[in-house]
Amino acid sequence: MINPDGKRLQGVMTGALGDPAPDLTGTAASAVTDIALPADTTSFSISLDGTLYVSVAGGNPQVAGRVALATFSNPNGLQAIGSNLYVETQASAINPLKNPGEDGAGQMLQGYLENSNVDLAREFTDMIITQRGFQANSRTISTADEMLNELLSLKR
Repeated sequence: MINPDGKRLQGVMTGALGDPAPDLTGTAASAVTDIALPADTTSFSISLDGTLYVSVAGGNPQVAGRVALATFSNPNGLQAIGSNLYVETQASAINPLKNPGEDGAGQMLQGYLENSNVDLAREFTDMIITQRGFQANSRTISTADEMLNELLSLKR
């Protein structure tokens, strides 16, 4: 499973289709692998606790694995690399994995878009303040130019 940017979804797959979802509590981040759906998968879904369900050849949904969710001791230490992606640094310190929705880890929500973290009112206010500052500076330059023209005309 990959996103439009080619980033692969990672987790732990079950030994066989239909086995119980693996418990990720305390699992090292190095133990996760790319999630791969069986070739004849007709549909899939991910529950709030990260359990991956697949329907093979139109059959009933069966457990196929669990999506891994990492938490960090210092989330502010993560390095932003763009497109809402972050990279672990020495300052961030990754914790052992947890099952989504347990011990302060977030839940997996399928089919949702993340809201913008931009405060629209504040951004408009900042834009108006910047625009007014630009207007004031433009008037200052125009006034200085007029004064310089008057000075030059007095000299002649």
